Amino acid sequence: MPAIRPVSDLQRNLKEVASLVEDEHKPVYLTRNGRAVMVLVDADTYDQEMELAREVRMREERISSSIQRGLADMRQGKTTPMEEAFDEVEQIRAEYDRRRA
Repeated sequence: MPAIRPVSDLQRNLKEVASLVEDEHKPVYLTRNGRAVMVLVDADTYDQEMELAREVRMREERISSSIQRGLADMRQGKTTPMEEAFDEVEQIRAEYDRRRA
């Protein structure tokens, strides 16, 4: 569970607040006038969060690109009727199963 401290606590008790963040790996929410104004986290946690955000962003970009390519194909009439596509999938599955057997 994160710790909640006023900003002034950081100024008065830096070592204690740093210990919560560094040693216990707890985020510390710093408040001013009862409202959260910042969050302190240890560097490893921050790096992990940034890496996760980068991976999510890259996945979203790939998905968006795929959707754009699909829409362009639709506009250009490069589509396959659904029944034909399902038949192709079944043929691919059957071939895959034959190779595994």
